[in-house]
Amino acid sequence: MSSLQSEYLSQRQSAIDWLIKNNFPPLPVAPAQSAREYPKVVTPASNSANGLHCPLTKDLQPIPLYTGKNPSYLDADGHPHLVVHSDYQKRMPTPHELESWFEHPDTGVGTLGGWNNVIWLDFDQKRFDSNCCDDAVLTIVTAIRDSTGSEPFLERTHSGGWRIGVTVKQKPNFTNFTIAPGGQHVGEALGAGRFTVLAPTIGPSGNSYESVHRALVLPQVENLESIGILRACGRSQTSQTTVAKTPLAVEAALRSSCAGSIDLADLICPKSRSILHGADPYSDRSHSLSVAVNELFGWHNWASSNSLSVRGLPTDLAYQAGERLGIDSDRIGRIITSVGDLQSKQPAAFYLGGDVSCWKKIYRLDRNSFERFCPSSIQAAIFSDFNLSHKMPSNQNQEHLDSGQPAHSNGRRSLKLVDRIKSIILTYDNEARATEAL
Repeated sequence: MSSLQSEYLSQRQSAIDWLIKNNFPPLPVAPAQSAREYPKVVTPASNSANGLHCPLTKDLQPIPLYTGKNPSYLDADGHPHLVVHSDYQKRMPTPHELESWFEHPDTGVGTLGGWNNVIWLDFDQKRFDSNCCDDAVLTIVTAIRDSTGSEPFLERTHSGGWRIGVTVKQKPNFTNFTIAPGGQHVGEALGAGRFTVLAPTIGPSGNSYESVHRALVLPQVENLESIGILRACGRSQTSQTTVAKTPLAVEAALRSSCAGSIDLADLICPKSRSILHGADPYSDRSHSLSVAVNELFGWHNWASSNSLSVRGLPTDLAYQAGERLGIDSDRIGRIITSVGDLQSKQPAAFYLGGDVSCWKKIYRLDRNSFERFCPSSIQAAIFSDFNLSHKMPSNQNQEHLDSGQPAHSNGRRSLKLVDRIKSIILTYDNEARATEAL
């Protein structure tokens, strides 16, 4: 089992454990399947003149039965099966059901709205212009924190949108929502009976859902209107065109661990990380793989020159990425060779901001290695950028991050969730631009 798959399974189990602990039903979600192999089949009503048939899209293509977003699972042999999620609106799955659902490592995880009065707010990135989706989420997160004193459950979706989890005293009587009076439809409030996909599931885009903040207890608000979530009226006039963003592996970036425990796959930029999972962001498999090769060898070289030990070899990960892209082994070797002098490569973060930018990533991934190997002058600059008035011990900082409680420095919160979201967005955008410029 690869380190990437091992990390995925660990994160999936953490999500399942969190759901059970908070009395939410963990439900499986199978990866999207071919519509031609598994088409949606409609069984007509007894009084209908239509027979059993497969509905088609406007392009006369079959509609997939397994979308990567509906309750389903892969059995041990990799065959998909649907799950009737209405069975779990009032009861938790049995241990036997959980065991069979999550036997296959590629099965993702999700849950239902409505339990414990929870509402999952699904912000659809394609319904916003530019970075407006990120700005909207920042506004709502701030409103929830100001209203309750607690940070909400927050995840980034596989396509660059966001998922916020809160509980409500007054249940909404709408699903489609806007964030401005009379505004356009920008998302859905998923309540009773509605299924939502959660991290670390790999979405249809090939990118994973990423956990930003898994609250110990979901904050409770009076109603959705009190935090700026309003009923959407009329049809949305927004463009349906979108460029899916690859989210950061935020949980990995926030955890602290022992020195020398950094995975090379965690160091590389988001776009290159998506390529490791088989994504082809440039619509050219050879070019996409060469970008990942540059980044893999760049981080390997930088880490070695700074006395850092990382897990994973760039060549092994490059071959893994190539295989997931459907490239044969000989061609993968030629692509790696064509990249040029591999020993001179540097990561995108280095081109973005030199050693300081690289050490910032080490700070987020492995606090102990950062404190042990990072030059003191760079540490001081990073603490200043992160608005930390003094260096917090690694275990204390991580304890606060894991618990969902605020970390304090001189009696003040050192890094609010809103600040972390801004940092995530900025880091993603900057790294993506730097990678594309290589």
